[in-house]
Amino acid sequence: MSTVYAGSSHNLAVTFSEDGHGGLFGNRDPTTVVPCIARSLDFKVADFLIFKINLSFSEVERSHFLTRAWVTQELFLAPRTLYFEGNQLYWECHAGR
Repeated sequence: MSTVYAGSSHNLAVTFSEDGHGGLFGNRDPTTVVPCIARSLDFKVADFLIFKINLSFSEVERSHFLTRAWVTQELFLAPRTLYFEGNQLYWECHAGR
């Protein structure tokens, strides 16, 4: 498996599921995510949305995902990981989160 993870482009990790049968997508209430519009002072740059300013990686760190034995390979060998948490997506690569 080490060659699989090391040779991958991205790793998809489901952190909200208690076991391997939970699937990639969970049910969530989209009304709980309230975007904030960030206005640009430069008229050439379009406005953009910020959904959560203080992102915390703690949901991933407390998840069932990290209790699984094979996860060590995924964490250290995959160059990039996209974590599917209950209400949020998290990105991690060797350069940062």
